Amino acid sequence: MKKYYILKSVWIYLTYLILLPHLNQAQTPLYDYYLQASECILLDDYTTIIGQFPSGMNAAAATGNTNMDIQGAFAMYIDNSTAGSNHKFSYIPSGDTLFFQPGPGGNSSYKFASFLVDWMTLAGNAGSIRVDFSDGREFIMQGSDAILLDNLTQFLILGEFQSDHSYRVEISGSPQMPMQGIFVMYVDKGGTKFGYYDIGESFLFTPGVGDYKFCAFQVDWSFLGDNFGVTNIKIYEEELIPVELTSLTAKVNNSGEVVLNWATATETNNQMFEIERRIEDRQFVTLGYVEGHGTTTGIQNYQYIDNISDIQATSLSYRLKQIDYDGSYEFSEVVEVTNLAPTDFALHQNYPNPFNPVTTISYSLPVKSQVELVIYNALGESVTQLVNEEKEAGTYKVEFSATGGATALPSGIYFYRIQAGSFVQTKKMLLMK
Repeated sequence: MKKYYILKSVWIYLTYLILLPHLNQAQTPLYDYYLQASECILLDDYTTIIGQFPSGMNAAAATGNTNMDIQGAFAMYIDNSTAGSNHKFSYIPSGDTLFFQPGPGGNSSYKFASFLVDWMTLAGNAGSIRVDFSDGREFIMQGSDAILLDNLTQFLILGEFQSDHSYRVEISGSPQMPMQGIFVMYVDKGGTKFGYYDIGESFLFTPGVGDYKFCAFQVDWSFLGDNFGVTNIKIYEEELIPVELTSLTAKVNNSGEVVLNWATATETNNQMFEIERRIEDRQFVTLGYVEGHGTTTGIQNYQYIDNISDIQATSLSYRLKQIDYDGSYEFSEVVEVTNLAPTDFALHQNYPNPFNPVTTISYSLPVKSQVELVIYNALGESVTQLVNEEKEAGTYKVEFSATGGATALPSGIYFYRIQAGSFVQTKKMLLMK
């Protein structure tokens, strides 16, 4: 079971960061194989290559559905939206649109190829994916006509991955071909993944129960004669990285808010954090959510602000519920905020100031008091009464709008005055239209 914990020693965390690269370098890869550039998939043998696109921006929209894992199309095309002719490789989910801009020149500057891929069998495939181009053409791909990965000899479908283990894939080499990188298809915990990775990139994946497949391949347009060199694929087994919470703090600011700050050293399949609060000895309730960073070994910082101006309590407790993509979760330690009631009467400066047309005024009461809060103009005339009632001890906020009432107030200096028991204070604010 994945551990969720707070590291109590910064020294331990720093040691982990220092040692981890050296440990990785000494690892023996679980898989270490090479893709020959001269043996990549020849698209001309498997799909229609569309050419002669008009100059300017073009669009390719994928629609339709199949019963395959892939609900969309893979596209290889030439895009000249940046300097020079650039071969691009992309996955277009059904319902999405890809934009590309061919440059001037011969037919080689206008090619576009779409295709589908499947793992091991086409026998049960049904449905189709259609790609509509902005010039009115369309290209329909049947699920039963997808590229059958298991029949190709240009790469291997790898297996024997363990469920709930983390694997690191590293891409290296120096192939000389249109596509400088590889396309990968693999089963990650939470679903089948597809992606294009450049030379020098790496990524992590965690197979789910019974999901062990991984494949990688390269593609070319219609001629392999000029291709040479190799792409090296190495896959390492790594210890499953927990969501390591290195800190969690809760502090009250001057605006009657509790600011929660936390940081993680590593994350695996982290979908989100659910923020929960407990008032004194009551039950925890959910306040909101903060999105996680999935899988990462980099330090991530998070913050959540809880407005407690309307809460009357001497203590509040907070905890995080970290939720994975598969729905599993772990709770953090509980942090507590105490002595919430202010120790002194206070009238705080309005914010924003100058304002137009709305500003917020806050005040603090150390004890239960009868409160009167009134707005005056520069002549000392009462403009409006914002508060006139008994309030429990605490910090409060109230909005003042210069457009309220029968007529809008003109620009100028205004004053707001509080009287709470024997406490009286006045502050100045500026309305600027």
